[in-house]
Amino acid sequence: MLELNRWSDIKGLDTPFLAINATNRTAASRETNSAFFRLRQAGHWELPEVAREAGIKGRPILLFYTEKGQSTLYIGSCVRMFVSGETARNRPRYVFTVSRKWQPIGTTVVSFSTFFRGFRLSANPTVAWIDKGAYVYPALEMPDNGETAAEFAGHGGYDQHGLSSLRVGHERFVRNVRRIWGRCCSLTGLHSPNLVQACHIAPWADAAAPDRVSGNNGLMLCAHLHALFDAHLIAFSDAGELLLERGLEPGVRDLVLAGGSTELRRRLNKAQIHFLREHRAAAKKAGKRFELAL
Repeated sequence: MLELNRWSDIKGLDTPFLAINATNRTAASRETNSAFFRLRQAGHWELPEVAREAGIKGRPILLFYTEKGQSTLYIGSCVRMFVSGETARNRPRYVFTVSRKWQPIGTTVVSFSTFFRGFRLSANPTVAWIDKGAYVYPALEMPDNGETAAEFAGHGGYDQHGLSSLRVGHERFVRNVRRIWGRCCSLTGLHSPNLVQACHIAPWADAAAPDRVSGNNGLMLCAHLHALFDAHLIAFSDAGELLLERGLEPGVRDLVLAGGSTELRRRLNKAQIHFLREHRAAAKKAGKRFELAL
């Protein structure tokens, strides 16, 4: 199992997410946490106000589970939460349920606070809302070789986290597109989770909020087709026929056609046709001209 030293070592984990520090120091805590664990739950935790405001359902929960000095990291997606009691300050405690049994992703030898260094945690951290927008990059650790901070920083080779915008609801968009097209490429039929992506037809930046998460505004495309579609180098007709930009390089054209299909796998509905027309109109405005793939 992978050894992880900080939150950003976890591949594919984006913020925001809830991190829970479950430490089994006593027999009672071991029994309680083990019972919750078997039920795909984590229980009796006070929730930070920012997490209550953002909403937990559908978000990842990272469980920092420590027993006998060994910390194992588990991850799950929250599908349910309910109030299980109150704290001494009359604040609610919650139980969280995840969609599947807790998935182990690695182990760590560092503490919870070290693992999430750069985020504001309480003095005795138990539950933290991890959001890049609240991240403060820790001071650079200077090498003992006489270099100045500017010289050391100039070498590069370290992470510098900054503020970033997050596409709230993008996960819902992916689910909605998959309900229509499944997990296979809409053109080639290829089934490969590492290569097939949910692709917006009308770009997120240009679409109204409901259209940004609409399944009708999406296709499942292989990564190279996704990139070409976004660049207006390929498109689709109202009938779902593959269109190629007339100036497309021969090698790229061959790569597109190597998928063996020149027509989308399903008949398009009116909403999908509307979005594809918007895509072609934007391409035309950008000076692109298309022809049927032969």
